Amino acid sequence: MLLRSGRIVIVTASILSLVWILHLLEIIPSRSSWEKIRTQFGPSPRPESKDPSEIKEDDLLTVQKPVDVVIAKTKGQDTSWLPQNFPEWGHKIYSVDDDSTPLKVPSNKGHESMVYLTYIIDNYDQLPEFIFFIHAGRFQWHNDDLDFDQYAILKKIRLDYVREQGYASLRCVWHIGCPHEIQPAKDVNLTDKPTSQAFLPAFKEIFPMKEIPELVSVTCCAQFVVTRERIHTHPKEDYIGYRDWVLTTSLDDGVSGRVFEYLWHSKQAFEQFLSMY
Repeated sequence: MLLRSGRIVIVTASILSLVWILHLLEIIPSRSSWEKIRTQFGPSPRPESKDPSEIKEDDLLTVQKPVDVVIAKTKGQDTSWLPQNFPEWGHKIYSVDDDSTPLKVPSNKGHESMVYLTYIIDNYDQLPEFIFFIHAGRFQWHNDDLDFDQYAILKKIRLDYVREQGYASLRCVWHIGCPHEIQPAKDVNLTDKPTSQAFLPAFKEIFPMKEIPELVSVTCCAQFVVTRERIHTHPKEDYIGYRDWVLTTSLDDGVSGRVFEYLWHSKQAFEQFLSMY
C-alpha cells in the first residue's frame, strides 16, 4: 500500500512539474517576443557621452544613417558633445569667427542663417537624406526638454516622420513665436520691435514675386530638420540669392538673422521647401 501511495505521489509531482514548466514557457517571452518589446519601446538609451576612440569595431559596422548635423558656432563654443554622442552622423560645424577652421562662411552676418544657407549652397549636389540645422550649445533655454538638453531631443527624432513630412521643427512650445508673432502690414511702424518692423520690406526684397503673408507664426529659435528632397524643390541659385541678401542688407546682424528665423518654415516663402503645411 505504501509503495502504491509513493508511486501516486511521484506521478502527481511529475504532472505538477510539467504544468509549471508549460506555464513558464507561456509567461516568459521568446526571443522574437523580446524583439517586439524592444522595437515597441525603442533601443536602450545611448550612454551620456562616448569618446570616439572608445567606439568598438562592431559599432562601426552598423548601418550608417544618411544624416548631417549643421552647427553654427563661435570660436569659444564647445561642440564636442555632438560627435561624442552621435558618431554615426555627419558633423558640419561652422565657426563663424574663426578663419582657421575648414568650414567657412563668407561673412559673419545674419547669425545662423549665414551658416545654414552656406551649407546648402556648398553641398547642394551631395546632400544626405536628412539635415539637422542647430545651434552649438548642448544645453539651451529653448530646447524642449526638462533638462534643456539638445542630445535628448536629437535622439528622439523619428526620421521616418521627417521623411514623410519633409520638415520638422525641433521646438514645439508655442512661446516665443506663436500664435501671431508678426503681422507684416501692421507691424511695419512698430519702432519697439525691430524684427517685426523690418519684416515687410525684407520679405519684399528676398521674395519680390511672392505674396506677402498676413500673419507669420512659428516657434523660435531656428532649429529644425529637413530632407534633401525638400531642399531640392528650389534650385541652388535661389539659396545663393537668399544668402546675397544677408550679405548685403543694411539691417542689423541680429535683425537680419531673426527675419530668416521667421522664414525657414514658411509656405509662402519657400513653397514646399521648409513647409510643414
